Amino acid sequence: MKLTKEETEFLIELINEYADNHSVYDNVYQNEKGELSELDFNHQEIHEGLDIDKYKIISSLLDKLY
Repeated sequence: MKLTKEETEFLIELINEYADNHSVYDNVYQNEKGELSELDFNHQEIHEGLDIDKYKIISSLLDKLY
């Protein structure tokens, strides 16, 4: 499926709004080993979780759209 420039720009905006509204970029970070991480409710670093999954999907979609 080929997207028009207008459709692509709209999808990029939509994905970025979702990420902002759900604080995906605020909750996920790379630790000193370069691993994607987030903090759990006990403030312990974890490497698997819903926000990390969202981050990976969002990054993949944006890579494909750019």
